[in-house]
Amino acid sequence: MQLTVNDVLSKPQTIPSIPKVVTQLIESFNDPSPDIVQIAKLIEHDEGIAIKVLRLANTSKFGSARQVSSVQDASVRLGLDSLRTLVLASGLTAAVTKVPHLDLKQFWTRSFDVADVGGELAGPAGIKPDSMKTIGMLHNIGEVALHNSAPEQALVVVACVANGDQRAAAETKEMGVTSAEVGSEMVRRWRLPEFVCEAIGQQHEPELIEAKLLRVAMQVVKDKGIEYGEAPPAHFPVQLLEDLGIMWPSVKHAHDVLIEHGNQFAELLG
Repeated sequence: MQLTVNDVLSKPQTIPSIPKVVTQLIESFNDPSPDIVQIAKLIEHDEGIAIKVLRLANTSKFGSARQVSSVQDASVRLGLDSLRTLVLASGLTAAVTKVPHLDLKQFWTRSFDVADVGGELAGPAGIKPDSMKTIGMLHNIGEVALHNSAPEQALVVVACVANGDQRAAAETKEMGVTSAEVGSEMVRRWRLPEFVCEAIGQQHEPELIEAKLLRVAMQVVKDKGIEYGEAPPAHFPVQLLEDLGIMWPSVKHAHDVLIEHGNQFAELLG
């Protein structure tokens, strides 16, 4: 059966019900002067997310020997962009806990890996790192909708991808719609900024600068199991690097960091 984006998203079970604090946080993306104190107060009402905010703020990544014990202090230490990224990650992993035929640990690992690589490479491309982290984290959220909407067809896609087929081609052939198309409209309904929605939708044929960087980050993560040399491998989309103004050593460094240290949201996968 061939589906449309509306067919997929019209089913009640398709779109995850995300926590209220995440919905309110998403609305702050469009606020030119968001109040970190007010956001911290919202977080305090969700115990699970509050604990993760405190845990991350007290890691060595944020470089202080003094432990913080309040969400307010943790929010200030993390900063608005990191706070938004963490809350979005926490809320999504809490909302998406069981999806037919989808390995969620693998799914979230890939999402967070792409988020980290995109954030690492954003600076040289002139993009805000936390914008790319948000895009990376959500880039494959449409897979959740497809698996919830048509699980048996989605299982066929999983098998095709495992056999080496490109995901977008397999989804189009089996379902008539891609997870990128579905994901783009899905996050639009969550009222994320339009450039986030467009970047997700363009991930396979990028035109927007954020979509080009997303495509690069996806390739780096796909290449996680191989070693990068001093020059890009033949399969790497080097034209996109030229478009973005990113030099190969920066890509190699992001790839090496990913392999050596993993992603900063790994604790959310437990």
